[in-house]
Amino acid sequence: MFRHSLLFVFVLFMIFLPIVLNAQDAALFIQQLSWAPDEYALRYEVQIEKQEEGVYRQLHVVFTDNPSIIIYLSQGNYRYRVTPYNLLNRPGITSEWFDFEITPTVVPSSRAVPSSRAVPGTYYDTGRDHIDSRQGFDVYLGVSWLTVVNIHGEEDWMSDSGQYLSGAALRLGIVSSNFGFFNVGLEIVPAWYSFSDEVQSLLLECNLLLQKEFFERKAAFVLRTGAGFTMDFDDPETETAFYVNMGFSFTWFPVQRFYLEAGMDYSYLFAIDNPTGRLKPFAGVGLRFGK
Repeated sequence: MFRHSLLFVFVLFMIFLPIVLNAQDAALFIQQLSWAPDEYALRYEVQIEKQEEGVYRQLHVVFTDNPSIIIYLSQGNYRYRVTPYNLLNRPGITSEWFDFEITPTVVPSSRAVPSSRAVPGTYYDTGRDHIDSRQGFDVYLGVSWLTVVNIHGEEDWMSDSGQYLSGAALRLGIVSSNFGFFNVGLEIVPAWYSFSDEVQSLLLECNLLLQKEFFERKAAFVLRTGAGFTMDFDDPETETAFYVNMGFSFTWFPVQRFYLEAGMDYSYLFAIDNPTGRLKPFAGVGLRFGK
């Protein structure tokens, strides 16, 4: 009797998974490139190329007065070279190309080496010194099983066997890590739940997330609040009710990307005839894509 819920969530998961993977590949990371300053340089020209299908193509040409730049780049293989301009604003000898790679997880490894074509006394970085290479957000894609318990208003929806209304949900969230003490994000939750073929309901909600990470990002506590609507298909005239939602959950990452989550939501339905309050405990698993 839960086949509709499972099929609904499975189809959504397969739709959203390639979208999330593509977004991960297109995500931008903060990258700082630096080199030893030249006391006779008025400014520097930095040429950056990206490898595409085995060929390097020009991506950026940056002029700076400082011996370093900060730039946003997507994942991939790059190379750069630096040309100093003297006090008369004339270009000096361009350095050799230095290779570097942008990945979500970077192990710093730097080595300053002299260039045979560099200005005497000037050293250029190899490009392996990633001072800061990180993505500003994480994407979460998970599935969960939820149960609906009416605690006031409408009587509990329960089958003759004592089973509460329950079903499967997809949780798609994006969380930014640039807001200080809490990470801030948004979550979209479509769900299909029932306890018989006669009682079928669709739920769609959008939540604001506040996330606090612990233990070096191996666990997190999440607060959520938002709104949504339900559509009940248990009678010829489909009933739609809007609601506000608030809740919390705990997330644990036994491995880097895979996580387990359990939590509780409270929803207040603004039904015209009988406003109803519902508790929705849930538990699920998912994948985290990001830094």
